[in-house]
Amino acid sequence: MLLFKQFFTNYIVMSALVGWFAAQGLKIVTGYFKNKKFNIVDVLFGSGGMPSSHTASVVALTTAAGLSFGLSSFAFA
Repeated sequence: MLLFKQFFTNYIVMSALVGWFAAQGLKIVTGYFKNKKFNIVDVLFGSGGMPSSHTASVVALTTAAGLSFGLSSFAFA
């Protein structure tokens, strides 16, 4: 139980998850306007497409590490 609490109170992990969820949410909106149809399974679980949820989570993770530990830290590198 303690490990579960530590995981979900970790600022850096949470920023990566929020970045991923934000990109997935935007992917639904942009996919609807691009294709004029709503298919949530293809949008959320299909590969590719913009915005990239992988890129969003990595950028959020890197930014959080840089803000938390500094740009010259091992965690940021």
